[in-house]
Amino acid sequence: MDISNINANINPNIQNIDNNASSLQLNKNNAASKVADSSVKESLSLNIKDYNVKRDELSLNVQNLNEGIAQIKIAQNGLEDQKTILEKIQQNIQNAKTEDGKIKDSNEMKNSMNNDLQEFNKIAYEAQYKSQNLLTNDMYDTSKNEINISTKYANFDINKPNTVMISTDIFNTYNTSDLNQPQAVDQLTQKVESSINQIKNTIDQFTSFGDRLETSARQSIQEQVSMYNQNTLSQQINFGKESSNFSKNNIIAVQGFLAATQANILQEQSVKLIGS
Repeated sequence: MDISNINANINPNIQNIDNNASSLQLNKNNAASKVADSSVKESLSLNIKDYNVKRDELSLNVQNLNEGIAQIKIAQNGLEDQKTILEKIQQNIQNAKTEDGKIKDSNEMKNSMNNDLQEFNKIAYEAQYKSQNLLTNDMYDTSKNEINISTKYANFDINKPNTVMISTDIFNTYNTSDLNQPQAVDQLTQKVESSINQIKNTIDQFTSFGDRLETSARQSIQEQVSMYNQNTLSQQINFGKESSNFSKNNIIAVQGFLAATQANILQEQSVKLIGS
C-alpha cells in the first residue's frame, strides 16, 4: 500500500481531531472564563462588603474615642482652674498669718474663702459634656459616676472626681475652727495643701487616661488608612486582562498538545507500514 495514500487518509482525520479538540478546549476555556469572571465578581463583592463593615466599625471607634478625649479635656481644664483657686486660697492664708501663726482677720479670711469655694463649685457643676457632669458624682444614679468610653475592640473607664466634696471639706475645716489659734490655722493649711495634691493626682490620672484614648484613636485611624490603600490597590487590578491572558496561555498549550498528538499518530502509522 502506498504510504502517501495512507497519509492522505490520515490527514483529514488529524485535521478533524485538531478542529474538534480546539473547539472543545475553546468551549471549556469560555466556560471557565465565565466561571472565573463570576468568581472574581463574587470575590470583589465580598471584599467590598467586608471592607465597608470594617471601615464603619473603625469610624465609629474613632468617633467614640474622640468624644472621650473631648470629655477628658473639659475635665482637665476644670481641674486646672480648681487647682488655681486652691493655690490662691493657700497663698491668702500665708499672707494673712501673723508672726505667732494666727490669722489677722479671721472673718475676712472666711468670707474670702467662701467666695473662692463658690467659684470652685461653679467650675465643678459647669464642667459637662452633653449634659453629663464630669467633676461631680450623681448621688441618685451611681452608674453615672464613671466616664465610660466603649469601642468595638476595647472599653475605657475612669472614676469621676467628686470635687465638690473637696470644697465641702475645706469649708467644714475653717467654719468649725478658731483661726485665732495657730493650731487651727495649721490644720486649715494642711487641708488646703492636701486638697491641691488631690487635684494634681486627679489631673495626672485624666492625662494618662486621655493618652490611652489618643493612642487607640491613632491606631484606628492608621488601620483605616492601611485598609483604604489596600482596597484602592485591589480595585486597580485589571481582572479582564488577567482572564484574557489566562485563556490565551491555555489555547497555546492546547495547540502544542494537538501538534504532539498528530506527530504520534503519524509515527504509529509509519511503524505499522514498515512492519507490514
